[in-house]
This record gives sequence, C-alpha cells and structure tokens, in this order.
Amino acid sequence: MSKRIICIATWGNPAGWDCKEYIFNEDSDCGKTSLRIIKRKINPDMTILVGLDTLAREGSSYEEIRRSAENVYSDYLKEFGLTVDRMIIAPGVGDFRDKIFIGDMSDFYAYVMCKLEEFLPAGEDLELHLDLTHGINFMPALTYRAVRELAEIIPAKVRLFVYNSDPFSKEASYLRVNLVESDEIPWRPSLNKLSNSLELLRPIDLSESEREELFRYELKKYGEVKKKVKELNAFTGSVVNGLPLALFRFYPETELLDECIKEVMMFYNRYIMVSKEDGKIKVKRRLSLGRDFPSLIKLILTAKILKELGIEKKNEVELEKLNELKDNIFHRNKRIEVMISNDLHKIEERKRDVTDDWKKLKEFLGYKGGYDSRNFLAHSGLEENAVEIRREGNRVMLRYCDDMIDRVIEDSAIGLISWE
Repeated sequence: MSKRIICIATWGNPAGWDCKEYIFNEDSDCGKTSLRIIKRKINPDMTILVGLDTLAREGSSYEEIRRSAENVYSDYLKEFGLTVDRMIIAPGVGDFRDKIFIGDMSDFYAYVMCKLEEFLPAGEDLELHLDLTHGINFMPALTYRAVRELAEIIPAKVRLFVYNSDPFSKEASYLRVNLVESDEIPWRPSLNKLSNSLELLRPIDLSESEREELFRYELKKYGEVKKKVKELNAFTGSVVNGLPLALFRFYPETELLDECIKEVMMFYNRYIMVSKEDGKIKVKRRLSLGRDFPSLIKLILTAKILKELGIEKKNEVELEKLNELKDNIFHRNKRIEVMISNDLHKIEERKRDVTDDWKKLKEFLGYKGGYDSRNFLAHSGLEENAVEIRREGNRVMLRYCDDMIDRVIEDSAIGLISWE
C-alpha cells in the first residue's frame, strides 16, 4: 500500500516572530518559523496551515473577513519563503485592539476536524507530521485532538509525529525542534453516539422566530439526517462493536451526510454578524457548531473509508463479504477479529447444509432459546434469532429478520458514549 506524508502546522499571529536558528536532526535553518526546516526534512506530499480568522484586517461580511485573514497568512508565507497546499482559516475568539470576535471557542475544534476530513486520504498508509510550535492559546490542544481522533478512525497504518520547538527567548542563540511524540496510532475509533435531537447547530443569539425559521424550514438536509439518527448510531456501533452484517445493513447515504454538513456550514457562516463600532470591527457568531457535529464528521470519514474498500449498503450479504470485511477492517483490533472469525467459522463449517429457502440461523445451527442482547454483541451481531441464512447459487447469504430489525438497531449501538 502506498504511503502519504502530510504536514499540518498551526500558526497564530506571525507579526511578532523574530528570526532564530532552528535546529532539527542536526540540520539548521535561520528564519521566523520552524515549518520551513520541518518541511525540508520530511518532504511532505501535502502541507496544511491552520490559522485563525482573527488575523483579518478588514471586511464588512464574514466572507470578506475570512478572505482577509487568508491574505494575511499568504503574505507571511511569501515573506518566510514558504508554500502550503491547503489553508484552514478556523474561527477564533478574542478582544483585540481594532477588532473583537465573539463566539464559542469549541467551534475551532469542530471546524478544523470538518476541513481535515476533506483533505485526509482514506485508503493509504499515512504519516501525519503536526507542528505545534506557533499555535497560540487553544490552537495546539484542539488541533492535536482533531488530528488524533481522525487518525484513530483510519484502518490503514498511521504514524503521528508531533513537533514543538524550545521556548522562544531573545537570549537563546538557537531553538531546537523537538519531536515530542512519535506513535503508530492504534485503530480504536472514538465514535460517539449521536443524540436523538441531533445537535449540529446550537443557537447562541437567535430570537424564537429565527430559531423556528432556521430549524423547521431552512435546514432541510439536516431534517432528513435527523430522521436517520437511530440507523446512523447502529452503523457507528457496528464499527465500534465489530458487527459486520450490521455494518452492511446500516451503511449510510454518504452523499446525504455531505450535503447536510455543507448546509450546516452555510447557515453557520450566514448567521455570523459583522459590524463596525467606534472604528472597531466586531464579528459575532450567532450560532455554534453543536456537540454532535464532530461525531457526524467522524462518522462520514469512517463511511468514506469503507466505501473505498468496496463496502456499500446491503440487506443481504454474502458470507465471503463478511470475511473480507473482517480481514480489511477489523484486523486492526485482534479481540474483535478473533470474535468475528469464531462466529463466521461456525457457519463456514456447515455451509454445505444451507438450503435455497431463508431459514433462521437458530434453526440452521440447532440452537434453542429466545433473542438475547448479550448474545447479539457477544456473537458479532449474528444472534441466531435475528439472522436468516440461505443459498443463492454458489453463495451463502445472510440477512437480518424483518421482524427483529428494531432490536438489531437498538442493540448495535449498545456501549456507545453519548453526551446526553
């Protein structure tokens, strides 16, 4: 499998940065940023700069504010002799000499995660190099969190390298670029349960009539996704709990989810108010990205990775496809891999006895007893009372019983962490 090297750097305000000699792995570079020597040493395929909209110098609309901040960073990149492939201008907060930005600080984390999901390749081994030397205040912690959580979703081999230079001081003759973390990221998706209310946007400063207009009439895709929350949680649970048949059955409509995110971001930006008071630019965010927003972003990335591996929504799934899913995805978690292998092996051993008519797995395997939620999780979602089996030509097919689907949806999501 090919490998991609991606460099991600956080920058606050470069206005006050001084020239220093940066030393990295016995190489050195004299400049105002650690990014140049890191890029030279790792030779990334893509470089992403994460900055703040608070660097904007002008603008009467939020689009102009964001563009102004991007231009400021572009000017500094040119001054420092650097280029980047992507730039993320994320929402910041703070009261400055000539401007004030009001909003929820957590939006930075949600926004960065949303944009990184667009840029990260899903089907390749990855090296992620994160330079936190110049991030200001909340930027390093929230960017690290976003990068780490996305990296844990990718089933390919992912290594994370995190850098930070020595503390800056005018007296220091040089600053060493320190490798503070170098880990192969384990596959342990931090996927949370979506709340029934599906909070993707949270009003901060909206009137009752504005709330009703926005959430009842304007957010159409949002409303469609909200109706599918239970099945989305079942899909999430199928990944976390190792339920291959449920994963196929509840695989989501990625196009709808993408459209929903685009719609949410459109209204998030539309409800940012820009004004000028006493010669001071005021940027006020009237909405915040809700608590379910990052969870949905991670769900979307998970679904896209699976799509690249040939997974799609299926009610009836070939036994061989379940084995392939185990080998391609769940091999990164040995406990789950062994569990799935054992449950599929029981069926493999007797697949010659499978008939052309749908039969409950319970009858086929000769088990007694009623449906049990504990058995559902303990046997990879292949609970004998909830699954049917039949032969279709040379293929052995499995599906969930129609009359048990509500229980399957509920039990697939058992154990997921919820903020409710």
